[in-house]
Amino acid sequence: MKKRIFMLAVLILSGLQFAVAAIDEQLRALITASDDIEVTEVTNDEANPWKVENGMASTTHGKTTTNVTATITIKFRAKGYITFQYSDTFDPWTTDDYKIVKLDDVTYANNYDKHTTPTTFTHYISLEEGEHVLTFSHWHRNSTTGNYSQVLSIGNIRLETIESMYKTIHLSAPGTLGVEALSHVNTLPEMRALRLSGKMNASDWNDISKMTGLMAIDMTNADIETIPASAFTNTAIRFVDLPTKLKTIGDNAIISATVLCHQFCKIGGYVMIQGGCRFSQDIPPYIIAGKEPTKYCGVNLVGLRRHGFSNELIDLIHNAYRLIYSEGIIADGLKKVQSELQVTPEIQYIIDFISTSKRGIIR
Repeated sequence: MKKRIFMLAVLILSGLQFAVAAIDEQLRALITASDDIEVTEVTNDEANPWKVENGMASTTHGKTTTNVTATITIKFRAKGYITFQYSDTFDPWTTDDYKIVKLDDVTYANNYDKHTTPTTFTHYISLEEGEHVLTFSHWHRNSTTGNYSQVLSIGNIRLETIESMYKTIHLSAPGTLGVEALSHVNTLPEMRALRLSGKMNASDWNDISKMTGLMAIDMTNADIETIPASAFTNTAIRFVDLPTKLKTIGDNAIISATVLCHQFCKIGGYVMIQGGCRFSQDIPPYIIAGKEPTKYCGVNLVGLRRHGFSNELIDLIHNAYRLIYSEGIIADGLKKVQSELQVTPEIQYIIDFISTSKRGIIR
């Protein structure tokens, strides 16, 4: 009898655990995800649930004597470069209402901007492999005056990896990009992500300038040493994997991503430069450069893994930069790298790049 009771308790607890991880089907219907993103959980706020109708989830707060928050929680598994997008309308009561959007520990919106016409917001980010948490919250401050309602509506939530968008093109000859791209999309402005290899000429760069919807370009295996001035001016570029043979980038080459660099800067291979960067020093290989002012933000793990770097080699590169940046003088850090680490071709590339830098490297 005791055994049966114990088994029944286990089953009940298992059912409760399953319920916690359940997916709210009404909210799930508002989410579109690429095939390589697994949506693992979608939950409504238990205390202040959002109402789903007409393709939107809406929450309304009225007169209250306490602070109130209503939150939609979306958990998903993904890695690499992704975009998340949503549309909303918001009718707040002055500064008593806030829309708060977070992904993991990063806040992407925290405001009381009123707009009753649907507005679309898109964010471009890089994620480590694993489960991530996206939340949409309506926070309302306590109030005891007035009869009013404040409505936040969220819909058209899209989660897409850049990897799922890539169109891969190997140029059979310089000057053929336009023709080959049109075998993947109907018009050049429709190209969103491009993985490119082969040799390029001025005609190919002109075709890239016509790809006004281009968000990402992987040129790792492109046979080019120079990116011309204003190469991406007319595009919507956000993610750039630079050619391994790259030596120079023309002034304002990645301007539409609000990335500006001095024309005599050197940028190493396998580098990821985040949107909004401005810099006049060299960017050494294998790293992520970001923030303002532009600084070293770690090793480009996603890019290196995607291009076949082993975990051991990535750890070696990480340790090299740890030594380089832990010293007040870069030259002292390089000496430590040479004396304490295995000097593989990749490490030698870092040493050579930094030691021959004429403008110095970002810190």
